[in-house]
Amino acid sequence: MRDALDPSAFRSAVGRLASSVVVVAARTTEGFRGLTASSFTPVSWEPPLALVCVDAFFRAHDLLVAADAFAVSILSDRQEFLAERFAGRGPGSTGRFEDVPHDLAPSGAPVLRGAIAWLDFRRVVSYPAGDHTILLGEATAAQEGGGSPLLYHAGRYVRLSR
Repeated sequence: MRDALDPSAFRSAVGRLASSVVVVAARTTEGFRGLTASSFTPVSWEPPLALVCVDAFFRAHDLLVAADAFAVSILSDRQEFLAERFAGRGPGSTGRFEDVPHDLAPSGAPVLRGAIAWLDFRRVVSYPAGDHTILLGEATAAQEGGGSPLLYHAGRYVRLSR
């Protein structure tokens, strides 16, 4: 039997993976809610499926996971302040959209203005996974914007150099 891996070693090693930063959001029974995630992954081209992992400690976790639809806004390198806000670290970090410029995807989920792209999903299934929940969704709409992506690497935001 193997010894258990120290969680901090796992987190540190996985943190070396550069990942895009997204805000996953939904229209819930208590209004629009969203959170920052760096674990968004396309799963299948046909049908168009993707997954996003939602932190179980997020204050509106249950609302977001229960929603029939959700949208993912892929943040631009000019939206670090929104990444911080929806991660619960920035000013006004309630996970709500009252004073955040947004539009509505066809499902009614909010998408952030200025994002380099957004996708709208119908929730297919959710799976508990340790301290997160995996949401698997089928994309029903998508739109591209412009700009460069905001990335997360080794515990900090980074930008592509050109």
